[in-house]
Amino acid sequence: MRYYLRSKDPLHVATFRALKDMADGRFRFFIALAREWGFDEIGMHQFGEPHFFCKLAGDNQDRKGPVIEGFKGGEVIGHEGKSYFQYTLHGRNKRAAELRTQFKEAPPLPPELLAEQYNFGRRDVDTVFTKRMGLPNGVWEGNRISFALCHLLDGDVLVCSLPFNTRTDKEAAPAVIPEGFEEITERAWVAEIDRHNAANKAA
Repeated sequence: MRYYLRSKDPLHVATFRALKDMADGRFRFFIALAREWGFDEIGMHQFGEPHFFCKLAGDNQDRKGPVIEGFKGGEVIGHEGKSYFQYTLHGRNKRAAELRTQFKEAPPLPPELLAEQYNFGRRDVDTVFTKRMGLPNGVWEGNRISFALCHLLDGDVLVCSLPFNTRTDKEAAPAVIPEGFEEITERAWVAEIDRHNAANKAA
């Protein structure tokens, strides 16, 4: 089950924006590092580390990219109309270990992610924001787990789609509405996002 919140509270908006800026800062650090190493793109979770590195294949018709010391893979993948050779850092390799030490220079993680190693597999802005606000996230219902979705829209409107579960005592995660938020319907939540998307298209 899910419920929906909206907030225009400047403190909540600023909190979410600051977390987004932190995540963007980490991405900028890692993409710059990857480009120093000769790659064009990376794949990573917002508050994670790169889990793959890509080189543009261009007109190269090879099925696998060149060997790169410290990396494995090189298979061709397609993304947004372009072809890339995709690599991962080698698990047991001196050069890979040397490169990985540079990750330590990345901008710091939010404190919410330092205390836990798992975080339901999500290391993103939504996870940190909901933990900071005391909102439910990573809620189990039977054998299915549901995650929070939060969006900061134009006009400084914050909307959240949140899971909750009051059916089972063992995994109960009741709905929480912190001060500065208002509960809205799913239809209103969709309408806010549609307005945001329409405004972006018109710009």
